[in-house]
Amino acid sequence: MSFVIFGLILDILGVFIITLTEIINPRFGKINGQSLRKTYWWNGWRPFYKNTQTLKWVIKWNHKPVVEGMLPPKYKLEIFGLLLTLVGFVLQLVSYIP
Repeated sequence: MSFVIFGLILDILGVFIITLTEIINPRFGKINGQSLRKTYWWNGWRPFYKNTQTLKWVIKWNHKPVVEGMLPPKYKLEIFGLLLTLVGFVLQLVSYIP
C-alpha cells in the first residue's frame, strides 16, 4: 500500500513540474554553427558571481547572465517531470503484482 501512495505522490509532483514549465515557458534560443556542447542559450539567474575586472565575488540578486549549454532548462525540467511520472507509475504497478 505504501508504494501506491508514494507512486501517486511522484505522479502528482511530475505533472506539477511539467505544468509549471509549460505555464512559465522560459525563453531559450538555438545557436547555429557551434559545437555540440553549446547548442542553446538562455537567461540564467546567478546571484553570486565573480567580477571579471576586479576578480572579487559579487552578490547581486537580479543578475541574469546569458548561459550557453547543451539542454535548456525547459527541456531539463520536462525530462525530470516525465521521469518522476514514469517512476510513480511503475511503483503503482509493482504494488499490485502479487
